[in-house]
Amino acid sequence: NLVSFKANFRYDYAIHTASNTSEAETILHAHPDIRIIFCDQRMPDEMGIDFLHRNKKDFPKPIRILLTAYANMETVIDAVNKGHIFRFVRKPWMNEEIVSAIEEANK
Repeated sequence: NLVSFKANFRYDYAIHTASNTSEAETILHAHPDIRIIFCDQRMPDEMGIDFLHRNKKDFPKPIRILLTAYANMETVIDAVNKGHIFRFVRKPWMNEEIVSAIEEANK
């Protein structure tokens, strides 16, 4: 959930959270320096894969990481092919997995 994600990582990273894709796009426009996008596969108004794919043209620089509790191989392949996903993290995640994903994305 957004609150726990922000609470766990806010001291080490600049965290912006959005509860829907419209809010996420507003944040991306307001903060063009964002380097990593974490996106849940199940969002209220759009699937995470579709959101990441749709925004790749307008925001090509951020690394994209998909979070989902509904991991299967078809979803992973779809995420890589459609959304140019850097990494896939299953929920519930361990904090170490998120930190590892951030460190890899920052290389």
